[in-house]
Amino acid sequence: MGLLTDPNTRNAFGHVIPRVDAKISRLLPLLGVAWFVALSHISLEERTYLSENALQPGMVRSEYVHEEDPNRGPQVFQTMVEVLHDIPFSEVENKLRKIGLEVYVQNYTINHPYAEAGVGGKGGEKRSNIYGIIRAPRGSNTEALVLLASIDPKDPATPYTLSTILSLSNYFRGKKYWSKDILVLLTTGGPEGVEAWLRAYHGIHEGSIATAPLPASGGSIQAAVALRVEGAATGAVEVRYEGVNGQQCNLDLVNAVSWVGRRLGFPVLLHGLANPPHALPVFPDRFLHMLESSLRGVAEQAKCSPNGLHSVFPAYHIEAISLVGVPGYSSKDNNMIALAVEGVLRSFNNLLERFHQSYFFYILTSSDSYISIGLYLPPFSVIMAAPLLRLICLWLAVSSSPAAPLSGDSDRRGSDEQTPGTSGGGKPAPIQPLSRWHPLPNLTPLGSVFLLPHALGLAVYLMTPYVVAYIHSNYGIANEDAMLIPFLTAFSVSVVATPLLKPNPDLDWRLVKCFALLFYSLTLFSLSMLNFSLAFVLAVTTSTVATVAQPCGPVLAKKVVSALMLLATSPPVMLTFLTYAYSTWVLGVTHTGLLSVLMNARDCLYLGIVGEYTLGMWLYGLACIILYPQWQIFWFLIWQ
Repeated sequence: MGLLTDPNTRNAFGHVIPRVDAKISRLLPLLGVAWFVALSHISLEERTYLSENALQPGMVRSEYVHEEDPNRGPQVFQTMVEVLHDIPFSEVENKLRKIGLEVYVQNYTINHPYAEAGVGGKGGEKRSNIYGIIRAPRGSNTEALVLLASIDPKDPATPYTLSTILSLSNYFRGKKYWSKDILVLLTTGGPEGVEAWLRAYHGIHEGSIATAPLPASGGSIQAAVALRVEGAATGAVEVRYEGVNGQQCNLDLVNAVSWVGRRLGFPVLLHGLANPPHALPVFPDRFLHMLESSLRGVAEQAKCSPNGLHSVFPAYHIEAISLVGVPGYSSKDNNMIALAVEGVLRSFNNLLERFHQSYFFYILTSSDSYISIGLYLPPFSVIMAAPLLRLICLWLAVSSSPAAPLSGDSDRRGSDEQTPGTSGGGKPAPIQPLSRWHPLPNLTPLGSVFLLPHALGLAVYLMTPYVVAYIHSNYGIANEDAMLIPFLTAFSVSVVATPLLKPNPDLDWRLVKCFALLFYSLTLFSLSMLNFSLAFVLAVTTSTVATVAQPCGPVLAKKVVSALMLLATSPPVMLTFLTYAYSTWVLGVTHTGLLSVLMNARDCLYLGIVGEYTLGMWLYGLACIILYPQWQIFWFLIWQ
């Protein structure tokens, strides 16, 4: 901003930027999207490689042999589940003890404001974890690896997963090459159960998950592998690597699985997609396949919620992945998932230090190719160049010409409205020279425009638990439905009330939009450092609307078009559309009607709000405190 207030540089900018903004600002988002799509071409992608030589998965010789009848173990557990209607905890605990593990049970309680009440209306959701420890026979027990699985009785994959993890534990217990402790964790609570165990393991006993100290622990956790087996004969392994809030594991973890898969001869899947055959034509077949894989990865990261038990480990600076045994693929062995776990854990056993050499920011186009941060950030910057150009153009215009009031004066714009920095006919207007002592515009009237929306968003964010508790206790409405009321009420009131506000004659709309674009750009650029995929999705869907939004004058048609564009990019509509697109395209869910789509969006919102208490998710807070107020400012702008 200092460059734009210096007389010499400002005058040079003033002749160039309005011309550039008028010609290419609307094309920049399209150019950025096209550039990002082109990165999936084989000539631009990079091949994966192991940065950490200590892994050396190719040197690991597989020794694990599964049972002759892979269905026998799962059938036993399935029978117990059908009889008891629950997982036989005592039977699982006894089997782990017979194998030779140190076995312990952890009880914990979830006490967030939306937890269901226990007996007598007191307490929260009470759950349990079972974990066993295989002490390293040749080490100082200062480091550990975690092998974990979910044992939900309602999940049809539980019997196969439990049978496989018990077989692996029995195999690992008899080996002498382990230099790190092996911690076997079985949880009934999903990611929340893993979070409870990790909190207790690291001595954290405060917060919405109450747990007592663990009776025993191993060394410092270096890496974790979550296991899920979806059938008796698993010929392929799917890798899941996205964590809560879009955090990703070190790329070497995925590379290790890929190397083990190539050596043992099983396909490695990403987001349900196998690597394209080498015989496939480079364009368009191979290109479209890689593009779909990368876009699915963007969708998984952008949703910020966990997609496996591994998702909670990155918050504790522990690298973790989930390996899913997928049936239906022909391979050399019927139980490739167990061989994959053996190879990966033995590779991690060779580590001499924490994962740090490979990428933490990447987009995978296949299990053996990726797009690095140095390649995918430039397209995002091109998309964001459009609002930045308009921001600079507005600042130059507002600091060199009289204020453009928001009130309806006689010279107010009509059908021949001029955009900032242009003269009649759409030609760029020269910016007037600025003297060294030119005063800055009066920023005082901006206070109410920016403070009120943020105050409203903060109030919704803080009051949601209290409003939900009141509605649930007095009207019996379920928490999932009650938590919609505060946000939708605030949104509806602001949408209806804003067009009725009386314009402030002292407020320059160009100044309002200038600072609105400044906060918008800062938000997305900052967000891209935390969760690039979420920032990219928001930039693609909202940057054009943010750039072109401005007062429409007395022309009703322009107001209607602008209002429809802004409503299409409002937080509730975006939530509904993005959750619908994700569920149908990535998960393959078929919605039967509009009600099904809305219920899906409601469930996602509920998981996001609850996940803030249990897993540290921040997407709902971001939407209430930052994204919604920014949208409200643009909504205010078009009606003035």
